[in-house]
Amino acid sequence: MAESTEVLTVVDIGSHTLKGAVAGFEGGRTTILAYSRTKARGFEQGELKDIVALRESLETLLKDLGSQLSKRVDSYFIISFVEKTTFLSEETRNLEISPREPVLINEDHVYELFTRIASQTARKDEPEENYRLLDPRRAVQHVIPQRYLLDETKGVLNPIDMEASVLGMKASILSIDATVKDSLTNIFSGIAGEKPTVFISPFVASEVILNGKEKERGVVCLDIGHSFLTVSGYLNGSVFFLKPLDQGLRHVIKDIAQVFKTSFDEAERMLIQYGKIAIKDTSKDTITYTLLDGKSSKQITRAQLAIVIYAKTREIMNAVKREMRAITLRMAEEGEKGIPGGLVITGAGSKIDGMVEFLRDAFKLPVRIGHAGTGGTDFQLPDELLDPTFSACAGNIYWFHTIGGLEALEGHALSSSLSTSESEGKPSRKKKSRAVRRPAREKEGPGTWNKIAEFLKKLV
Repeated sequence: MAESTEVLTVVDIGSHTLKGAVAGFEGGRTTILAYSRTKARGFEQGELKDIVALRESLETLLKDLGSQLSKRVDSYFIISFVEKTTFLSEETRNLEISPREPVLINEDHVYELFTRIASQTARKDEPEENYRLLDPRRAVQHVIPQRYLLDETKGVLNPIDMEASVLGMKASILSIDATVKDSLTNIFSGIAGEKPTVFISPFVASEVILNGKEKERGVVCLDIGHSFLTVSGYLNGSVFFLKPLDQGLRHVIKDIAQVFKTSFDEAERMLIQYGKIAIKDTSKDTITYTLLDGKSSKQITRAQLAIVIYAKTREIMNAVKREMRAITLRMAEEGEKGIPGGLVITGAGSKIDGMVEFLRDAFKLPVRIGHAGTGGTDFQLPDELLDPTFSACAGNIYWFHTIGGLEALEGHALSSSLSTSESEGKPSRKKKSRAVRRPAREKEGPGTWNKIAEFLKKLV
């Protein structure tokens, strides 16, 4: 591998599986060098329950990734996850850049505003309370500008080279519990040798599976994971709503296990191999499964299993409908009727047979499955990483690819995916090549990153 190649290792920590990939960046091209998944232990239902078990799971994943490479290389690290306290708030903050006459706004002014919002700090000559956005026990992970304000009145998308005395920003701010973040980064750094940059899984997943046109007009992303179902709303190119619900595939698996008196592992196998969402399934196929004693077996029809899955999924989606109403109201305030971009689903639950048709009927919206090959991205991934369960990993790679590589991770560039710790993301030892390329896709409109990436690159 050439010395100029930048290497990134991404890990998505789920409560059921850990997903990982190693990517090489050279000459504007991205090559996937390794990818793997393994059973997750220790991080359950968005909570850290067993540090030793999680460390062992991470070690297994990184060892498998390393085994696919022909030699050791320096790598930067990004980890992503979702936990119960993930929270999006909307804040408007101002920066006085001239006490008297208006001046031309430059990149330094924008950089300072980003930094102060992300770090929640004020300048020495200003009251700290002006910039304390959140509880200090929370860690800001992503700052996503919705629009900039000139002198608290005029809204613009890009303030560079415009005149103002006060520069403001209305932004969506994604934060997580600082203790959880510190615990996970410490565990990871104990294995990899350096602290990783931390992202929020549903956000980076939705950024890579949605195209710019959808995010401009209005769209909802539904990430259907094992422990959480995360609802994200986009409008005018920015995320304005993100909420994890304590519902997921584990609840479906639990119902299957209870109804058919079997183990959770066997219920999960039944869901993955034979699962279908249908109230009336004409299939005559039979399913043989093992009872709780581990020896006796029983047969049911696929239609019987489908009814159980349908009933639980309908119950889960009733909780989603409440959030969808809030999103629809917000879009109506902005002049949109309904949700123009419909519903885009990702995560393991999106692959269940009949899910698209069920959601289309339940929400009366267009529905599609989203993965890294369906958004407005222009970098190539192997088929395995186009699986919806790898969406967060693909999103991590896309952020790195789009915003500016290693320099961005070192804290020299700020963006919609800002890591607040400038010491994070330093290189460690590990990882070569299994390049799989697909035809490049044409970008489709200005998304959150596309809007600001170009002028933010000037900051490095």
